[in-house]
Amino acid sequence: MKYSDILQNDDPNNSLNLLMKRINKGKAFDDEIAGFISDRIMIEDKYYKELQKLTKKQISLDDEFMGGFGRVYKEYIKLNTVIAEIHKRVTEVLMEAETKMRARLTAQDMTKIKNVIIDK
Repeated sequence: MKYSDILQNDDPNNSLNLLMKRINKGKAFDDEIAGFISDRIMIEDKYYKELQKLTKKQISLDDEFMGGFGRVYKEYIKLNTVIAEIHKRVTEVLMEAETKMRARLTAQDMTKIKNVIIDK
């Protein structure tokens, strides 16, 4: 049912109740999506921190012993550093998205809607 159909109802109180139900369902959906994003944030956060920790490990053998593989190893470490930074940024973007999802309809907004006086 469209919002315009809800508001064309003959009974204003019924219209408000229907609208409130629709708003509450939307808020529940937003909260569910925000919860999913929150779980993803925890995964990304842990992943990028573990990658950063991994890139700080040093090989105990000297470069001379590793030969040509030393350069490969150093490039691999650089690549993991870049990947860690990408996942760190993903975490930051997801945090912003979660905050926006949770703030789409505040408790204050809900109170304003509930306190609407309907003239008959």
